[in-house]
Amino acid sequence: MKFLLIMHMNPAVWDALTEDERAEIGNGHGGFIEKITASGEMITTQGLADPSQSAVVRVRGGQRVVTDGPYLEAKEYLGGFYLIDCEP
Repeated sequence: MKFLLIMHMNPAVWDALTEDERAEIGNGHGGFIEKITASGEMITTQGLADPSQSAVVRVRGGQRVVTDGPYLEAKEYLGGFYLIDCEP
């Protein structure tokens, strides 16, 4: 069964962390990635761009409309994901 594990990001919380704390988070992700890759459960993982670098493009009445997004104004945003395939 496939599972989507989503990671939310709050820039204010991230900015308040020390370099050691940030490294610990990175090491935790690294260990998790190694484990699920070795087990064959990893499909893909990806970190996503900061909302300031993203936009939504829609076609309305034959015209392209570009707006900020795709996130609502909030402290947290979708920062990345893991897509895995494993037993429930």
